[in-house]
Amino acid sequence: YINFHQIKAAPNIPPKITHISISVHENGELLLFSIPWLYTVTPVNDNTRVLQFINHLNRQLKLATHSFDPQDGEIRMMAELALEDGKLTHTQLARYTMALMHAADNHAVEWREILGLPDDVDDPPGSGDDGDDGDDKSKEELIGLFGKFLDDVYENR
Repeated sequence: YINFHQIKAAPNIPPKITHISISVHENGELLLFSIPWLYTVTPVNDNTRVLQFINHLNRQLKLATHSFDPQDGEIRMMAELALEDGKLTHTQLARYTMALMHAADNHAVEWREILGLPDDVDDPPGSGDDGDDGDDKSKEELIGLFGKFLDDVYENR
């Protein structure tokens, strides 16, 4: 997985959720980008309102889709990229990564309202216990590392 803080690109979402998981499937022919645990639905939240908002987002957003697991309350955002016999480009990786970040950021205020979350959930890293492990890398570094990883996957297919 790739974990980084994009305060400039996504200032409205909490640093703890700027974790993007990129998994490789079908022998490198399909990539799944996801932000797991984007938010958590609790028993005090209105599930109908949550599902209506997810349905609205899934119709509105171009690349990202949202899902809700009623067993544990996880709200997750995902995007699939079918590569088939092609190779992932820097532009594709940046587009999908940033599309997820922007989609999460653009709707953070609405999620906070629906889930009854406080505004201080968006405090920047370093302002308290933000879960920052000090291993964060810049977007360019991460894209380069992931590109090297995918080269290895393609070479070993």
